[in-house]
Formats: sequence, structure tokens, C-alpha cells
Amino acid sequence: NVTDPNNACAASDEVIVNEDTVIPSVDAGADQLLDCNTTQVDLTASGCMNCTYNWTTADGNIISDANNATITVDAAGTYIVVATDPNNGCTASDEVQVSQDISTPSIVIGGPLIICDGDPATLTTQVTGGTMPYTYEWNNGETTASIDVQPSITTDYFVTVTGANGCTSTAQLTLTVNENPTANAGMDQSVCDGESVNLI
Repeated sequence: NVTDPNNACAASDEVIVNEDTVIPSVDAGADQLLDCNTTQVDLTASGCMNCTYNWTTADGNIISDANNATITVDAAGTYIVVATDPNNGCTASDEVQVSQDISTPSIVIGGPLIICDGDPATLTTQVTGGTMPYTYEWNNGETTASIDVQPSITTDYFVTVTGANGCTSTAQLTLTVNENPTANAGMDQSVCDGESVNLI
């Protein structure tokens, strides 16, 4: 109330103060995976129409502007987004995990190292590590884990194994081919019963 001391007249008014403490909603999205095929991913925050966003990470790596709803990252880690409602200054946060699978397969080619000309050989890949299932590519065009070969000359065989995560390794085996010896027992000879002959 306000009173005029000159005439004792009074007047009043009121003001209403509204409280806006509504916390915004924010979702950092689903967890993501990096591998040899996917070396960077986008993370997108959602849930707040007019909010501003700020992304941070202590163990990952952000390669785009961190003050956008969507960021691009290229390293495993925990990524935290804070959404701020510009109307009341209230904030909310959420986090998303980015993991990484860049394990490469380890390859050993099993099989003979030396054969004779004309002999067949089976070469078999023995794979450990990496991420199954594997695909195979030999330098002779075969795409199976084991191959049958019959080279006529010494030949290098290479196989590239690719895991489900896109990571690859290559192994080599040199298959040495020895020439077959030439046998010559000499000229045909005739002998009488009881006689002997020298074969040279």
C-alpha cells in the first residue's frame, strides 16, 4: 500500500513472481562402436527443443564443434552432454559410451614348404585373434580358409584375412618345387640263362 501524507489517500498494487525451475530433458543417444571400418561416429543429443548443448570428454576426442547438438568423435571414451534451457538457465546432462574394436587377426599358413614337381599340396590358414567371422583372400583368387595347389615352379602364396571389424592381416608361405630326377637305366640288354650283366 502507498498512502499520500497530504490527503491520507491510499492506493495498492501487486506483482506476481512465477517460479520456473523445470529441468530440461536430454538424451545423449545410444552407445557407439569404432572399428577398422568405422573410424569416426556422430553423437546426437535430443530431448530439448530450444536448449543449447555443450559436449565434453575426459578420455575421448571430439573433432567437431562441441557446442552443437551433434558432434563427431574419433576415439573411444565417455562423452557427456549438458543441455541448458535458455529460458530459465536450468541444466540437465547425459552420457554415452564409445568403444573401439581394432584387433587384428594373427595368421599362420600351415602346409608343406617343399614338394616335388607334380605333387599336390594343401595350404591351410590358422587364425587367432581379431573378430570373427573371417573372410579370406589368396593371391591366386581363392576365398576359402584352405586351398589345394599344384605349382610347377617355386611359388609365393599370400592370404589376407579380414575380421568382422574390418581389420586385416596378411601372411605368406613360399612353396619350393624341386625338379624330379631323370632316371636312365641304360640300353636294353639280352643275357643267356645263368649269365650276369652290369647295368650302369
